[in-house]
Amino acid sequence: MRSYTVFTLTRAGVRDDLTKAFMRTDTRVFQKLLTNGDHIRAFVIDAHGTDGWSVREEHDREVVQQKRYRDWHRVERAMNLFAWKATQLSDSGWTES
Repeated sequence: MRSYTVFTLTRAGVRDDLTKAFMRTDTRVFQKLLTNGDHIRAFVIDAHGTDGWSVREEHDREVVQQKRYRDWHRVERAMNLFAWKATQLSDSGWTES
């Protein structure tokens, strides 16, 4: 069984010093920007310390979906969906920026 020690909190708190340092900072976890002419699609996941992760999708700089997760496994699913959507756009002629 795989364990995500950097991303998973225990009931008593954070697992170790490395995780504590990571959890205190805002970090970009995933980003895909694609363009097609004047159109832009963005898929972004940011870590916000102990507040979890923000997941957002933008079309032409307008946020069309935004969620906040505290469960890493939901973030993984969102990341996989974003990667799939980016691949579909690339296959349709969009260019990664």
